[in-house]
Order: sequence, then structure tokens, then C-alpha cells
Amino acid sequence: MEFAEEPLGSWAGVRYFQQALREAGESHFPTLLRYLPETNDGCIPAAEVAFVLAELDHFEKRARLPDEVVLVDEATGEAMYGYIEAYHGVFIWGRYNVGVDPDGFFVVDMRVDPAVTLFRASRFDQRVLSGGELEFSGDGRTVRLELPPIGGQSPVPPQRLAVRTATRPAADFARMVATLRRLCAASLATGNPVNWV
Repeated sequence: MEFAEEPLGSWAGVRYFQQALREAGESHFPTLLRYLPETNDGCIPAAEVAFVLAELDHFEKRARLPDEVVLVDEATGEAMYGYIEAYHGVFIWGRYNVGVDPDGFFVVDMRVDPAVTLFRASRFDQRVLSGGELEFSGDGRTVRLELPPIGGQSPVPPQRLAVRTATRPAADFARMVATLRRLCAASLATGNPVNWV
């Protein structure tokens, strides 16, 4: 009994969008913030869909987003990871939590209680070593850890990275906004809610 099915995005993407809505002014997006999924359940009631569409219009046409904190490859200028407040900036979880926040790039050892920050720098080099180790050097500190390289999805991982502040246009969220619009259009056509599964 489905009329349409669309993937909204990863949980990180949803959290990033929620963060952008809050930063652009929570009072402009009460319906979106109330009904965007927190878990794999819930819905946007059909009676609320028109409000969601109006808020999406406002986001695309009038929202002013503050600058964001990002980790960039200095060789290309490409932003690799952004600070997601809901995750405290962490983008790799495990023995070591690795992330980026307004104070820089960090690696936290989660194997001890309390957790200990092993490395923090606003600008650093990474070097892939043999045996699955990675070396970080920056801000007068060097550490070697068993970690995959940051940006390891590239054929050659970046060597020089830096935490920067970058502008963030609403257009960065175009894919999620378009998906929400299609889901809302299906809801309007059928009179049924948008369900999160």
C-alpha cells in the first residue's frame, strides 16, 4: 500500500539538515524540526504537509546559514567532513573516535575511562605507514595509531589537512529538499502521511 518510496539520506545527512534548520532559525521551521525522523519510525501527518512545503520554500529562498567548520584537503581545497553537532563532530567511531569541531581535528581514545584526547590540531599531516598504522603530525605533536587514512576512499589519501570555516549555502541540501518535496507531493496526491521506515 505504498504510493512512493524515497531514501531521505543517511542519518548523518538528516542530522546535518536538522542542524542547518536550527542554525537558520528554528522559528522558521517548526514543522520540519518536529517531524523529521529521529528513528526509523514516525511520520509527517497529511494535514502538516503543506506547512512542510512552505518551510522548504523558506529554506531554499530565504534561509541564511552561518559558516560551517570543515576538514579540508589542503591540496585540493575539497571539504571532506563537516562538524555535525549531534555527533559532537565525530565521523569515525570505534576504539578511537575521530572528528572535527570548532577547535580542530581530534582523535580520542575510547578504550580508557575517562576517554583521552590523543591528538588535536587545526592543521596537520597524515602519513600512511605499514601494518595499518597512520601517523598524524601537527601543532608540535606526532602520534601513530591503527586507523584507516582520513579520506581513504580516495585512491591516494590526502597528506595535508586543515580545519577551516567555510560558507554553506542552502543549495548544499538540494538533494534532501528535493526528496522531501517528492514525498510531500505523494502525500498531497493521496491524502496519506509521509511515513519514516
